[in-house]
Amino acid sequence: MAVPLYNAELSPPEVRGSLVALQQLAITFGILISFWIDYGTNYIGGTGSGQSEVAWRIPLAMQLVPAIILGFGIIFMPFSPRWLVNQCRDEEAVAVLSRARRLPPDSDLVQIEFLEIKAQYIFEKEMNALKFPQFQDGSFSSNLKLGLHAYMSLVTSRTLFYRVAVGSMTMFFQQWTGVNAILYYAPSIFSDLGMTGNTTSLLATGVVGVVMFLATIPAVIWIDKVGRKPVLISGAFIMA
Repeated sequence: MAVPLYNAELSPPEVRGSLVALQQLAITFGILISFWIDYGTNYIGGTGSGQSEVAWRIPLAMQLVPAIILGFGIIFMPFSPRWLVNQCRDEEAVAVLSRARRLPPDSDLVQIEFLEIKAQYIFEKEMNALKFPQFQDGSFSSNLKLGLHAYMSLVTSRTLFYRVAVGSMTMFFQQWTGVNAILYYAPSIFSDLGMTGNTTSLLATGVVGVVMFLATIPAVIWIDKVGRKPVLISGAFIMA
């Protein structure tokens, strides 16, 4: 959850959709690589009962490599400019935007984006002050209560509830497509379809990974050009 949120807050508005979709493309590429690594290591020590334990230990150990790279690399990543603005660290927010845009801090594009973020922060702050004047003393207790009331408003406010419902139900029904069941239980599914042998099942699973990776590419290319809704609807129809 943190990765797409971080991408959305750090990326320029004109390519925000593509960068978030690119993150999904990276996920499908990782799944694709893992499927074919499983298929390749399946031959270590043979595919029968005498198969070496290394056949499953290597894929398990290789998962540590990208995790270590991510854990080490995130240390050098900048803070989100929106988070910095919320912490009243405006100069750092401008510096992050300048670095992300590769433009000087005083350029019009950087300043406009910063002012948009700042205006949103001021708006949210004034709305909280208007709705909850009793929690404006800045204490830990007041900030905690303010946060709890803000989350409760997602359910108690009709307009916010509609937005939450749209996002939640979209993800809920997206899971109902069965894509995760195919990913997790693909070898068993293909075995039930008559593809006997562990090697054959792993090969079919690898093909699923290729199809899934290729199907993600159009979203990266067109999501900022044709919009989110057409891509979502067309993808749902194709999956159906």
